[in-house]
Amino acid sequence: MASSSSRPRPAKRETDLPNPPRKPYPAYILDDVGDGFLIGGGVGSAYHIAKGLLGSPSGHRLAGAALAARANVPRVSATWAARCGLFGVFKCAMSLPRARDNDPVVSILAAAAAGGVHCLRRGPLAVGRGALIAAASMAVFERADVALNALHSRIYYRPPVPVKDAGDPKPAAPPTIGFLGKPPKPIVVKEVPVAEHAAM
Repeated sequence: MASSSSRPRPAKRETDLPNPPRKPYPAYILDDVGDGFLIGGGVGSAYHIAKGLLGSPSGHRLAGAALAARANVPRVSATWAARCGLFGVFKCAMSLPRARDNDPVVSILAAAAAGGVHCLRRGPLAVGRGALIAAASMAVFERADVALNALHSRIYYRPPVPVKDAGDPKPAAPPTIGFLGKPPKPIVVKEVPVAEHAAM
């Protein structure tokens, strides 16, 4: 009987769709929700604790700060989680037609859509205002991110080492050694004649 040869598996097709941003889409959206909840909790806690400390009478400032944080921080955290979740959904949806990863245009449009959808119940003016504020904030964040990346690349940039050609007749200059880049003076040893004295 002839041995049955196994057919080779076809190579994996490369599609034009972009790679998921950092993680697969569901995990990316859940990460955005968690990040928004933590950011809202931190910012809301700082704001409402300070407001409670300043607005409470003397002798009850700590209690007033604790009550203000307990009453308002969960609402702020949920609001930020919803906003960031909507941002993640729109960013994942818009990254497919753009076919680019880490595109600032996608981030700005997603932020505008998330801000508008979050303000739907307040009317068309609130939708436009929320979308404009969210888009402007994301544009500032993206510009700051680009500036920080450029600064980081300048600080940690290492120029490539030039490769010396084997047929180059010019020898490489010796490294400069000395204080403040100045080469030290050559040491000259002189022979001093010694007169022979008779031992007395």
